[in-house]
Order: sequence, then structure tokens, then C-alpha cells
Amino acid sequence: MQVLKVTITKIEVPSIDKNSKKLDITIYTDSTSPVSKTFAITRPDELTYQLIDYLKQQLKQITLPEDEDLPISHTSVHLMNEEEDYERIAQFLGKIISSVRDLNKSTSANDFMKMYQRVTDKKVLVLRK
Repeated sequence: MQVLKVTITKIEVPSIDKNSKKLDITIYTDSTSPVSKTFAITRPDELTYQLIDYLKQQLKQITLPEDEDLPISHTSVHLMNEEEDYERIAQFLGKIISSVRDLNKSTSANDFMKMYQRVTDKKVLVLRK
């Protein structure tokens, strides 16, 4: 069994589509190229779980050596500091989701434009350098 130890270094949310309620998320790790996917906006803890699960699946596929006959099921991905990172990512995504919800509830044009600018700016969470 092959064990891959990975550390998440940075999470980026380059774009948010408030109409379709989707987030583009890019995950950077210390050992592979960035992994990107569009996720539907849900509860922060659920979204974090989906993000980490997706990352593990992608890392299994990316790092599997082509010359070995090991199936993907024989590769294990271990995220370093997973519990600590899970909480920080959930808080980060929670703030973004809250901003999107506040934007949808805004009634004044000035408030809407301020919140829209806040929501559309690229968001970055640096976990490790």
C-alpha cells in the first residue's frame, strides 16, 4: 500500500457565481500542482468535507505511478494537520457563504454594490508557507 502525505498550503476562491450559487475553488498543496473544481454553495462544514474528499481523490489519481499495477484503492492519502485545516477552511468558506447570503438580502443600491465588490474579490486562505 502506498501512503501519500500531503500538506494543504493555500485555498483560493477566484470566482463566485451568486446566481447559480457556485464557488470556484483552487487547492494548493506542498507536493502537487493545484487542484481546481466548482462546488455548489452548501453549509460550510459540508462544503469543506466535499473539498477535502475531492482533493484526496484527485491526489490518488495524480500520484499513482503509471508503471505500477497498484489500483487506486491501494493508495492512501494522509493530509497533515487535517483536523486543524478542516476547521480553518470551514471558517473561511463560512465567511464567504455568509457574504453571498447577505448580498442576496441587500435592499439598498449602495449596500449591494459594497457587498458585491466584497463578494467578487478573489479570496485566499494561506495555511502554510
